[in-house]
Amino acid sequence: MPGGAHRRAGRKTLRRVRGTAPFGARRHRPAPTRPGRYPATVTARGHTAASATAPDRPSAAVGSPHRARHLDHRQCAGARPGGGGIGKTRLVAEAARRAAGSGVTVLWGAVHEAEGHTPYGVFAEALDSYLAACPLEERAAIGAEHPALTALLPSLGAQPPAVGSPEEERARLFRAVSGMLTDLAAVRPVLVALDDLHTADPGSLSLLHHLVRTAHPRRWRFIGTRRDEPARTGGGEAYALDAFISRRMAVEIDLLRLGRAHCDELAALAAREQACGSKDAEASRIFELSLGNPLFALELAAGRPSERHSHGVRAGATRKGVEIPDRIRGLVAQRLARLPVDARRALSALAVAGRGTVALAELEPVVARALHPPLGSPAVIAALDAAVEAGVVDERDSVVAGRPSPGYAFRHPLVRLACADQLSNGARRLLHSAYADAVLEVRPDAVDTVAYHLSLADDNRAPEFLRRAAQRAAALYANDTACGYYEELITRLDATGDPTASLARLDWADVLRRAAHYSEAEDVLRRAHRDLRDAGDSPGVRRATVSLAEVLGRSGRPEEGLTALTELAETVATATAEERATLYVSTAALSFHAGRPADAAHAADRAEDAMAHLPERVRFPLQARLLTVRSASLLVAERPRDARLTAGRALEAATRAGDVALQSSALSVVGELARKEGRLEAARDHARQAVALTRRIGDPSVLAFDQSNLAGAELLVGAHQRADALAESAVALARTLGATWCLPYTLVTLAEVRLHTGRLDEAETSLAECANALGDSGDPQVGAGMRRLAAELVQLREAPVTSTP
Repeated sequence: MPGGAHRRAGRKTLRRVRGTAPFGARRHRPAPTRPGRYPATVTARGHTAASATAPDRPSAAVGSPHRARHLDHRQCAGARPGGGGIGKTRLVAEAARRAAGSGVTVLWGAVHEAEGHTPYGVFAEALDSYLAACPLEERAAIGAEHPALTALLPSLGAQPPAVGSPEEERARLFRAVSGMLTDLAAVRPVLVALDDLHTADPGSLSLLHHLVRTAHPRRWRFIGTRRDEPARTGGGEAYALDAFISRRMAVEIDLLRLGRAHCDELAALAAREQACGSKDAEASRIFELSLGNPLFALELAAGRPSERHSHGVRAGATRKGVEIPDRIRGLVAQRLARLPVDARRALSALAVAGRGTVALAELEPVVARALHPPLGSPAVIAALDAAVEAGVVDERDSVVAGRPSPGYAFRHPLVRLACADQLSNGARRLLHSAYADAVLEVRPDAVDTVAYHLSLADDNRAPEFLRRAAQRAAALYANDTACGYYEELITRLDATGDPTASLARLDWADVLRRAAHYSEAEDVLRRAHRDLRDAGDSPGVRRATVSLAEVLGRSGRPEEGLTALTELAETVATATAEERATLYVSTAALSFHAGRPADAAHAADRAEDAMAHLPERVRFPLQARLLTVRSASLLVAERPRDARLTAGRALEAATRAGDVALQSSALSVVGELARKEGRLEAARDHARQAVALTRRIGDPSVLAFDQSNLAGAELLVGAHQRADALAESAVALARTLGATWCLPYTLVTLAEVRLHTGRLDEAETSLAECANALGDSGDPQVGAGMRRLAAELVQLREAPVTSTP
């Protein structure tokens, strides 16, 4: 083959391998069109549609089989590689490109570090990018049809005032997203591609679970990518993603690293591209340094021969703890050295913005304010064009205020991190502050992004935006995200001696309790209680005491909680009616769980008197909780008729309050009543409803409890395998939470399932573990269940003996 043809073939092959132009080749963005909304080369936020017009383009050619077809016709599919750069996005890009070419509407969303852990961020990007290309009339129609979407997509218009609790607002948002996808799917099938789900916030995963669970009869499909690595927050993200696979809600494709032969092939292709030889020693070194990662191998192989010698790999110190190999760091430095000075300066500003695409509208004011000498708009564009020409960054579309906007993104995170690593701490702080100002100008509602930059800038405005970001996340039940913001907020408030830190701790503890982080919530509340007491804040002390008592009760220590409430009751004379009602409702609940029915009834009577004249928005939640406790007490006291009437009133009050958690609690009692009365199908339906509601609120302890109730209902209708799976899953979830209130409930249900499926020894083991977990709490429901099962176990063990002559 002639040399020129040889080089052209090598360039073409590299394009197939990487899905991008080779280094030094200038790429032009195609004009966007409506059918596909997806780029030929996948970007984090780009939505051009060239791929829709090129269905014959091949997928990766080296080391990767044609797996895109395996993603077709799946309700939910995921690519899980061993690390970044291994080809997960490229594979999903190919599947999405094929879908767009066949007339499917493709929506693309990705998780971005600079957005903090924006609640539902990956879905907000996917939907916002679609709407950005819609005519104003169509966007207005969507906003009018699904007004709850404005909470997620401010570009649709002003958010209507909240009419329900956070749980109800979250449910309304889920229905709105589902409704929009249903409307789109009525015209043509819809494929939603979600990139980097391993860093997604828990709210996004909850919404994804809801949509996947309801996608079967509809024309939606989902493709996601994730890395096979531990979750960064230590929360339940990895568990949630694995649950999709274990429950057969999704199919997963594992992407393997390149072997030595394929890595050598890449090195040879790159060598032909540069019309130079590649020695075996150099190929070996490329494989050793890249560890089979295709992108790293290409980065190393595409350099000049003199660049392929390494001095080893060390752990590079970056702000996020990412390890940057010395060789990659050196490659980045050498490639940047060939760029104009202005291009390197612009890249340093771009690197500080975080992962993903940065809109030019936000980048321009940053380089004008934070760089010295400043760069004007023409100089910035020329500098970034040089970086695009060198293959360091890509020109991509972004969305600002609901409109398409040009933007730029690094082609690989290691390049971005290496660029940012070259800056001094002072330079980084100045750039982050400038980014915060720029975002406030073009996206004033992006509180997560502003909080991210102001925190890294150590700006005095950071606490205000951290608080706003935390409150927004908590309102959306994005519990882990809210906790992260509150932790950062309180650290800053404590450092300056701000007295509002105590109130922030109370808000943080509410979220921690809802997320079943009881030990941490207890520590936070004790500190808040001490500080509020020292400051003489009586209302704050009362709130802290009630919250602490409830956390102790959920930790399996109701007697300690009651002791705290008893001491608080001595100061009730100066409390408001709402404070007294809250105190007595909590006392009634803890007394019931501690096995003190008389005390529970007395506290319930006092609570009803205190809440009699409260406004409805305050009274209904308290009333729903109180009636749920009363109905449970009546159920244990074998008064089913009174319990049924009271549980009905509890469910009505919870529904009027718009509180999903309270509705779930009331449904649990209603379902248990149906089971006792022999209405087994109704009991299962109620249990299923309770589980569905609980999944929205993000409280794993309540989910474990309701899931065990569903297991008991499935057992009674004869679905033994399903009952066993649900009971085992509930216990496994409860055990991850430690010694909490829900563990004895799940264990007694597991014992019942094992007993009635003939596994007597295992049932006895579960009962023993339940007794140990129950301790001295004296929960009457668990105690009654244990005694009943123990008696049945004795009868079953004696049956073979008594029947033998």
